[in-house]
Amino acid sequence: MKKSKLARVFFAVVLLVASQISLATAQYSNLTISNIEADVGDGCIYFQLTGVTVADASIVAGNANFAISTTLANAQQIYAMLLAARISGTPLARVVTTGTACGTAQAYIVDL
Repeated sequence: MKKSKLARVFFAVVLLVASQISLATAQYSNLTISNIEADVGDGCIYFQLTGVTVADASIVAGNANFAISTTLANAQQIYAMLLAARISGTPLARVVTTGTACGTAQAYIVDL
């Protein structure tokens, strides 16, 4: 009986640690877009935020680019939102990264 309880506790700890590793992200808020590039033929839209020199060091060190894959169903709407924010100088309320797209940090959440 004690072995079974210990095994369940161990399993719960492993799950907790694994979930935290997979949720490792970088998050930014209230920053303006300093640069934006439409798809340059590699299937991604790239943008940079003012003052951010590394988008997500845990994913790609030394790269300030955020990427959005054009295969996303709403990629064109995200591009339009980014372009409008860049033109108007409106800061993005939140940008959260997770994983990679086109070899750089993927912007998973982008809020105006």
